[in-house]
Amino acid sequence: FALKALIDKIYSVENKRDIDHTIWLNRLALWLTAASERRKGGELYITNIYTSNKQIRGCKVRFPTTLKLNKSNKSFLFSTFGGQDKALLAAVKYRDIILSDWINDFISKNN
Repeated sequence: FALKALIDKIYSVENKRDIDHTIWLNRLALWLTAASERRKGGELYITNIYTSNKQIRGCKVRFPTTLKLNKSNKSFLFSTFGGQDKALLAAVKYRDIILSDWINDFISKNN
């Protein structure tokens, strides 16, 4: 949703453009779909944590360094959060909050 917000913000300013807004949104949707399919969990920026015998034991939120976030990556172990579903939900909430804060900061700095 952060990239979509950036595209929307860019196209909110009047300017002559060679590529339509919807083309960029479609490209973004295709890229996000491909990225999600590459991850077993299907969530963007969330990967599995494995034990030494290849058992999944938690989720980890990993942000790309290109985002230059102040927040660090964070792990969500099944044992700590009361199971797989709760750990994944906590990881998704954490990711969404961090990205939401990041996009709000980005927009406020560029207004």
